[in-house]
Amino acid sequence: MRVRRARQFMKVLSVYERCFGLATKSLEIFMDHTFVRQALMNHVNISESIANMVGRNFRPVTSSCVIAECQAIGALFSGALEVLKGYIPLTCRHEYNSALGAAWCIRKRIRTARRRSKIFRRIKEGEKCFLFALASNDVELQALARTVPGMPVLFIAQRCLNIEPIPKTTQDIIDNLTLQSLAVNACESARLKQIEEKFGLQKEDCMKNKKKKHGPSGPNPLSCRKKHLSITMTDPNSISKRKPRQRKNHHRALRKTWAMRQVLKFYGISSVHAQPTPSSLPAPLLSTATCNS
Repeated sequence: MRVRRARQFMKVLSVYERCFGLATKSLEIFMDHTFVRQALMNHVNISESIANMVGRNFRPVTSSCVIAECQAIGALFSGALEVLKGYIPLTCRHEYNSALGAAWCIRKRIRTARRRSKIFRRIKEGEKCFLFALASNDVELQALARTVPGMPVLFIAQRCLNIEPIPKTTQDIIDNLTLQSLAVNACESARLKQIEEKFGLQKEDCMKNKKKKHGPSGPNPLSCRKKHLSITMTDPNSISKRKPRQRKNHHRALRKTWAMRQVLKFYGISSVHAQPTPSSLPAPLLSTATCNS
C-alpha cells in the first residue's frame, strides 16, 4: 500500500511539473491547522511522511493568520500551534480578522496562484513559480484548490498521508495540451510539402490501388469431402439403389478360465471351438455319442 501511494505521489507531481511548471525540486507545501491537528490525532509524522513520498527537498510553510487563529482558539489547537511554529511563517500584509478567520487568507493565496500561474509548460531557469501544494483537511479549501490547474492537495486520512488524484477539469487541460503538442503547425506542413515535391513523394490518384472484384468462388481443392452426384429425373439409371446394411454376427468367445483350460487339456483339444474326435473321448462319452448318432 505504501508503494502504491508513493507511485501516485510521483505520478501527480510529475504531470503537474511537466504541464503546469510546478517546482517539485523545491516544493513549497502550505499547511494549515486542520492538517496538523489531524496528523497529531492519527499519530502521523508529517516531516517523515512527506519526505518518503516527495523527497527531502520540500519547504513546509504556513501563514501568520493560521498561527494567530490557533492562538485565538486556545487549548484545542495547542498541539498544532507548537508544530506550526517550527515551520516557515509567511507574513501576511493584513491583520488577522477573527470574523473572517484564517480560511479567508488561504483562499486569497489560492486565487492569487490561479491568477498568476498561466504557464502551461515546464518552467525555465529564472522563472518564478506561483504554484504550491496545499496540505489541508478543510473541504472548502480542497474544492477551491481543485480549480487551480497544477496545484496538488494533500490530506490526512486512514492514519497516513494522501494526495488527491488529478481532477477531471485538469485532466481535460492536459489532454488538450497533449493534442496541441502532437499537431503539425503551418511551418512544418509547408516544409513537408517542399520535401514531397523535391523527392517526388506526391500521391497520385492513378497510382491508387483499386479493389479487386472477386468472382464466384470454386470448390476448395484441399477439401476432403467427396463430391455429391447431381441426380436428374430424366436419367433413371443414375439413381443408385442403396445397398442393404450388412451386419456382422460376432460370436461370443468362451472365456478360457482355469477350469476350462484343464478340461481342454484333459481331452486334448487345442481350441474351444474345435470338434473333439471319437477316439479322444472316454468310454462313457463315446457310448452316448454313438447312441445319439
